[in-house]
Amino acid sequence: MPSPTLLDLAKINGTDTVIGLLEENLTAAPEAAIIPARTIRGTSFRSLVRSTFPTVGFRNAGEGRTPQKSVYANRIHETYYLDSQMELDNAIVNGAEAGPDYMLTTEASGHVKGALLALGSQVWYGRANDPKGYPGAIDFVDAAHTVDATGSTANAASSCYLVVVDPRYFQFIFGNNMTLTVGEWRKQTVTNGTTKQTVWNNSLEGWVGTEFLNIHAIVCIKNLTIQTGKGLTDLLLAQAMAKFPVGIRPTHIFCNRVQRQLLQASRTVSIFGQGNALPGAGQGIIAPTPSSYEGVPIIPTDSLLQTEAIR
Repeated sequence: MPSPTLLDLAKINGTDTVIGLLEENLTAAPEAAIIPARTIRGTSFRSLVRSTFPTVGFRNAGEGRTPQKSVYANRIHETYYLDSQMELDNAIVNGAEAGPDYMLTTEASGHVKGALLALGSQVWYGRANDPKGYPGAIDFVDAAHTVDATGSTANAASSCYLVVVDPRYFQFIFGNNMTLTVGEWRKQTVTNGTTKQTVWNNSLEGWVGTEFLNIHAIVCIKNLTIQTGKGLTDLLLAQAMAKFPVGIRPTHIFCNRVQRQLLQASRTVSIFGQGNALPGAGQGIIAPTPSSYEGVPIIPTDSLLQTEAIR
């Protein structure tokens, strides 16, 4: 059974306004549409996460074995306050050809889209994206769960993440039993320098965090550039898949559109071999746009940039 996402929680706990705005903008940030989510009572909580399983072995009759136990880590999971303040000049609202309500809804929709894009960027880049926000994959993934594509173009790299989308491994958390909220528009007079004007105010707010519960939740392919042979390939995806232990399999692969196109180029072949052109033609046999690898769907996202530093 599919796990609940941000939109599902909004339908349970939110308002019709929030639900409509989320449905309109979720395509801009596939992370918010795919990654599981849950609400918590407060804004933080503690959990026990098993880091090591007990060692189990055989013994001869009459012998004993040293007792073993799992190793647990006590983790604090926190949510962070996402805030987007809205303000529109009353002259703009009343001057809209489609009417004031249309103008206010359009503005709120833009803020929701911006919030979803911020959630998507924070999922991958964490504190490097916004130090006041929640940790992301880059803060969580260790060397044992990383594949290096060895690209070397400074500030022109990207990453690809293979993710286990499952609440037992990785999910969003929203504090105070709420998701994102949009308030009521209110008209008021504000001071603008030495003058005053009438504006409409509103806000989009919510407590948001991430919950990483298993070290095998994510594998990263880093240093993907547009240099020849340094973009995303099936070989790199195979190496990343091999980082998951038996019994754990990623459910989604996230990359940007540049790296998806480079994966497509690596799959493009002709009768002369990979990447060569047919006789008298200007291009090879173009492979289909990649949609999966070994049955795992490939999800393009603009939240993964092509301007990362080499790491």
